[in-house]
Amino acid sequence: MTRAESKARTRADLVDAARRVFLERGYHAATVADVAAEAGFSTGAVYSAFRGKADLFLAVLDAHLAERIRGMEAVVASATSAAEHAEHLARQFAAVSGNDRGWSPLVIEFWAHAARDPELRKQFAERHDGLKQ
Repeated sequence: MTRAESKARTRADLVDAARRVFLERGYHAATVADVAAEAGFSTGAVYSAFRGKADLFLAVLDAHLAERIRGMEAVVASATSAAEHAEHLARQFAAVSGNDRGWSPLVIEFWAHAARDPELRKQFAERHDGLKQ
């Protein structure tokens, strides 16, 4: 494994661990040390890959949104009519919503936090705006 591949793998492992920690504890209660421990790395490894907890959360959000978009694209590609498309998207939304109950409160918690920080608010808004396209 090259250094770049190792760095990418560490980053992906940290994002996966952060998702679990954030969903379990919430944004404010979770710490960088919690994420590092969950992933089996030092806190230095977290700060080597991310600027801080907010940057780590945004990476988790990016991964979550990419996963949702891939799911929607698969539904669109498999539908043969507008009615079938709508039906499949509704089923997918129901399935995802049922499996991701902790996600909405987590995003709302982070949104409230980001609202008080102009740069973070901008980064969060960019991701939200990207979903509308």
